[in-house]
Amino acid sequence: MRDIQGCGEHLVGRLFVKRPLRCYLNDPLGPTPPSPDPRDEAGGGGRRALFHNQIKNQLKAISTLEKTTDKLFITWPTTRFGEVAETIYEAYHMEVKLKRKLLENVAHNCTESWKMLHLAAWVYEPFITENLIILLDSLLIETGHR
Repeated sequence: MRDIQGCGEHLVGRLFVKRPLRCYLNDPLGPTPPSPDPRDEAGGGGRRALFHNQIKNQLKAISTLEKTTDKLFITWPTTRFGEVAETIYEAYHMEVKLKRKLLENVAHNCTESWKMLHLAAWVYEPFITENLIILLDSLLIETGHR
């Protein structure tokens, strides 16, 4: 019961909460929202996927709303940055879905050949192509991170 002390006088009586609340009494902004669950998976429709979709949608919105000729990047217009970021996101999203499937299936096979197949499929990364790595390097150069 110590976790909910100081969260507000309206909590007197019954408490209808699915998860325990933690209140930081010294925090002037009030209770901190719970951090995303690390078990939520991008391919599983969890909060992490929602967060990534929000980022992707915001990048699209920035590129469509920008009417200025000033460039935020060295040579790329904002639309190009949004397209490249979306391409990179989609490739890594597919890669995560594949790795999740591999992780689900690796425990069901006990022969050495199946283990080697799962290891090779994990290391190979079929959705991370050379073109995608070049796009990622270009994006880092354009933003000044490399």
